[in-house]
Amino acid sequence: MNRLELEEKLISFSEMILHIQRNVPQKQASLYLNSQIVHSSTSAALKFGEHQGTETRKDFLHNMKHCLKELCETHVNLKNIERATIPGTRELKKAIIENNELMVIFTSSIKSSLNNYYKEQRS
Repeated sequence: MNRLELEEKLISFSEMILHIQRNVPQKQASLYLNSQIVHSSTSAALKFGEHQGTETRKDFLHNMKHCLKELCETHVNLKNIERATIPGTRELKKAIIENNELMVIFTSSIKSSLNNYYKEQRS
């Protein structure tokens, strides 16, 4: 997957989360979860956009780790929303699957970059 495809995947994921957030009942607890999930899911996409302008491998890794961190936070928020408000909806399950796929992509990318970095250091 190239950078533009991954960026599009992140933006589509953010859009999916925004749609889910609009359908969650507006109760006190869910208002907090909604604001958190909107922040973490959109932050992953924004940080990815920022990382495209990095100049060093260290900056690249830092931003990729930050994207992964935001996706992990989104994962926990999706689970909280699923259990507390709208369990079993197809849209929510799709978002959880998409989030898991993104976490795998970022984890793999970070591991590859770290391996390449360590190989460069040994050379």
